[in-house]
Amino acid sequence: MAQRSLKLPLEIYDIIIDFLAEEEDSNTTLGAVALTCKGLRPKCQSHIFSELHLVPSFRLRRTADGACDSVADAFTRRLDNLTSVFKSNPSLASHVREVHYMIRRADTKDHDFHSVLQTLSRVKVLTLMATVHGAGSIQATTDWPSLSPTLHAALKDITKSSTFRTLSLDHIVNFPIGLLTASGTLTQLTVDSADFQGSGSVAGGGRVQLASLTLMDYSSRSIRSIMEVPNIDFSQLRTLNSFDKTASLVVAKLLDQSKCLKSLTCTVWDSFAKPFKDILKPHTLNTLTSFSAVILVPPWLGVVNIDPYYSLSDEFDKWAGRNIIEKVKLKIDVSEGVNLPTTCEAWAGLNTLAIRDRFPKMSKVSLKINLLSNGVFAQEFKATLEEQQSEFFKALLDSDDIMFQFSIETFQTYP
Repeated sequence: MAQRSLKLPLEIYDIIIDFLAEEEDSNTTLGAVALTCKGLRPKCQSHIFSELHLVPSFRLRRTADGACDSVADAFTRRLDNLTSVFKSNPSLASHVREVHYMIRRADTKDHDFHSVLQTLSRVKVLTLMATVHGAGSIQATTDWPSLSPTLHAALKDITKSSTFRTLSLDHIVNFPIGLLTASGTLTQLTVDSADFQGSGSVAGGGRVQLASLTLMDYSSRSIRSIMEVPNIDFSQLRTLNSFDKTASLVVAKLLDQSKCLKSLTCTVWDSFAKPFKDILKPHTLNTLTSFSAVILVPPWLGVVNIDPYYSLSDEFDKWAGRNIIEKVKLKIDVSEGVNLPTTCEAWAGLNTLAIRDRFPKMSKVSLKINLLSNGVFAQEFKATLEEQQSEFFKALLDSDDIMFQFSIETFQTYP
């Protein structure tokens, strides 16, 4: 009896491929599927080439003759291979939606791969990062003007694409402000130890309305510089994430400009200045639904009996009854040699969030404490808070409307 093959609608195969694309190491699996049937190849390729993660691996690999392959040589060969692939099949460029590219010293000169980047006309997300040295532990800065004209042209074309939405700059200095405004479509910006030069007025430039802004370390000065550019609009910010511990003044200015903020994350480390004081104004409380804070407790505070919330609980009292906040997430990173209080009075201020008429929309509260120490105090502190949490956070734990999560860990280095 002849075997009958099962034929499924193409839509079913598409669904299966979409599921496979969500798995770890999906490119290997999708590559195998693409080889089984010519009709499935385009769908597999759309996933395989949707993201170009062009960052060297810092794990040394053995070559065929047993020698260690250098990181630079291996990465150069990878770019050469990709150049051949895209030049032999130009249609692959239309699949690329994300490009994450580490700029190397070689990028100060023209390279064939730059011409490949110039063909990527549908990129939504672009990440540019400076060269990392020492197995990923040391990062230099890259000066934008020093890059080759071909790379400048390629990246400029990407940012001017109608699909372009998200830009991340990691240790890139003197990045032209004109490239931010040239597209008119940029909505999400991440800045990590990067800065800008020039003005926003370029030929064909538009008005950029940022919906999401993330500040990493040492970024506040660069954000101040672009806040002065007339055609970069911060009034439509919906998400503001500040992981720059020195950015409190910039965050305050951004909050003043934003009219529809939904989510705020801020990082502070100076308890004596009351960094949270009056951080949220009425217009922000009218729109904000998620508030997160990262509190860094520096080593020079020593055994001073400090407020672990840096007076944030005082702000909770000010927000009471005039907010729509649904989620509050706190993370406290405690340096070695700092002794936090272990009394109920010191920690009970978080229970204010459980009072329904003060925070009517509140549904989730979390507190995570990281102790950079495995010493005697750290172990005793951890044991005390874990044992007494039912007393310290009684209102939150007893609430039927709020999911409360509490955790405390000790580390040798911050996670």
